Amino acid sequence: MKLKLLTLKIESNQYLKPRMAEKIRGYFGNLYKDDTLFHQHTGDGKLIYHYPRIQYKVIDGTPYLIGLEEGVESLKEKFIQIHEFRLDDKEYNVFEKSLEIENADLGIAQHQIWYRFLSPWYALNQENYKKYLKTDLQAKRSLLLKRILIGNLLSLCKSLGEVVTEEVVVEDMNVFEYNFNLDNTPVLGFKGEFQVNFNIPNYLGLGKSVSRGFGTIQTIQTTQTTQTTQTILIKR
Repeated sequence: MKLKLLTLKIESNQYLKPRMAEKIRGYFGNLYKDDTLFHQHTGDGKLIYHYPRIQYKVIDGTPYLIGLEEGVESLKEKFIQIHEFRLDDKEYNVFEKSLEIENADLGIAQHQIWYRFLSPWYALNQENYKKYLKTDLQAKRSLLLKRILIGNLLSLCKSLGEVVTEEVVVEDMNVFEYNFNLDNTPVLGFKGEFQVNFNIPNYLGLGKSVSRGFGTIQTIQTTQTTQTTQTILIKR
């Protein structure tokens, strides 16, 4: 399928740590509380359970906001208004914004593609976490993680109304355990690389808590596809 995708890069006067993505989400979610796509909560505070249409990232110290499908229009309307943002009572000035809109490929590829996780992949739910700990055999753990990754890809497509009818094959996976804290709770995540016969647009998230920047991927091997891109650059 063709996925309408918007990438908003915000150049500020400070280098941000990756975990600041969660605070950026909180800031913009509160600023645009009238638009549920920015925070994924209903008016009475209940969580909206679908793949986030707006995701928040910090990549190489720089904030990114990613919009997909209906999230594209919401971000496109608001980005011109962004001149600064505030995190932990500290103000960050925005001196440059670049906005890129493209129709990207998402779905089965005719060849294997290498990707890397730019941020920890929050892969395990309670049930899978127990399965993972029950075995110390690396081969079984790797097989479990491959199945979870395939499930992430199928869920992503399903959330966007696309049914994957061909087999998804994770040819290789070289990941390592990466421990982090989420809401003051220790969490086991993973970083590294994987190879799969699937087109995934850069900077989309896989796994849990993707709106807060977790599971962000980047292509290592360039895919053999064409896409239409529009870029807008604004300097202050």
